Amino acid sequence: MPTTERVRAVAWDLVGLGCVTANHLADAFHLAHSVVGRADALVTWDVQDLAREHTRRLLRDYSWRHGSPEVRVGTPIEDAKWLDVKIPRCTNSA
Repeated sequence: MPTTERVRAVAWDLVGLGCVTANHLADAFHLAHSVVGRADALVTWDVQDLAREHTRRLLRDYSWRHGSPEVRVGTPIEDAKWLDVKIPRCTNSA
């Protein structure tokens, strides 16, 4: 998905709300692309900035106010549970 003016606007809105700081613009753009692209989920290992309750709540509120579906932001394990995806167990075949 290209970075459109809409994506830029949403990214800066999310920075303004405190979802992420201006020092983490890449995170803001990941969130914005997910909102504009109407993603079901954003998978991340970044539990300090993205997959934390503060960011999730602000993003959920933003999406609700703008008539967008909620984007669930979480770790691969969390997103798999939310989306009812089964992750196969890894076995050591060595």
